[in-house]
Amino acid sequence: LRYSSVQPEKGSPLKNQREVLVGINKYINKHRIKLQGHIGYQSSFDSVSSRGWFIGMFQVEFGI
Repeated sequence: LRYSSVQPEKGSPLKNQREVLVGINKYINKHRIKLQGHIGYQSSFDSVSSRGWFIGMFQVEFGI
């Protein structure tokens, strides 16, 4: 589980941002294959507007 929040300094063109992610890792075949994934939600907002979206990632790593 990961939560992050960014609040830029006053006068910055960047917006406030928040992100919540939940992930999992799984090793198989004696650590030769790693499966990894996460899902979450990101939002970007200021005093005028806000925008949010869901994100996801799945990754496979093969070792020797």
